[in-house]
Amino acid sequence: MLLLASGWSLCGQEDSVSGCPESDVTPPAGSLLETDSVELIRSGCEGACPEYSVRIFRNGDVSWRGRSFVAHRGRRQASISRESALAVLMRFRETDVWNLCGSYDAMISDVPGFTVVVRIGEQTKTIRNRAQGAPDWYSELVGELDLAAGTQRWLCPGGCLSP
Repeated sequence: MLLLASGWSLCGQEDSVSGCPESDVTPPAGSLLETDSVELIRSGCEGACPEYSVRIFRNGDVSWRGRSFVAHRGRRQASISRESALAVLMRFRETDVWNLCGSYDAMISDVPGFTVVVRIGEQTKTIRNRAQGAPDWYSELVGELDLAAGTQRWLCPGGCLSP
């Protein structure tokens, strides 16, 4: 399914969608490599929005880098089961992620956003989403990535609302 770019208005501001595939993109085929990964980079805002990146590798390694409004700043390492890592990577490979546009940007200020970088084999897909401009199913998929990576342990180990 090819997603077509279209702008919509919020408070009189036009949204921007760019980097859309001109035709259907076939997801990477073949076995996943140990170095294949999916990375989530959350940007901050003018308020207390957490800013961090977390990356899950096929072998179960998880890398974290907290920047601001997180409990743990700097780099941290952890691991999840190989099965969980495989499940996350497969979800990003088997969904329509490869047909998403490269950037969804609502032209309003002070809103957090996130970028996901999927690296499988020789293919890389980068999707930027700001102010929930991308499809809802994609935002839910990104939430699954956060959950699988266990970002809560570094974000706010005492308990907090999900990012």
